Amino acid sequence: MDESPTLRGPRVTLRPARLEDAPALFELARDPAVTKYLAWPSPTCVEETREHLRLSAEQQRAPGSDIIHHEQTDRAAA
Repeated sequence: MDESPTLRGPRVTLRPARLEDAPALFELARDPAVTKYLAWPSPTCVEETREHLRLSAEQQRAPGSDIIHHEQTDRAAA
């Protein structure tokens, strides 16, 4: 994906989303509390999430293509 800046803190990192983040992001998207205010439908499978990430990369860093990465759990969070 894009060579955007990465912001690192002691517990979290803000970085561009990667295709390998798809499983973790899909799990987050399954929680209605997480997606309650989104203007687009939740993905129905990991592959759909991966496709969204791929398309975001093609659109030159579309809004919402950064994620928060939790350092202690090594998992992505939206």
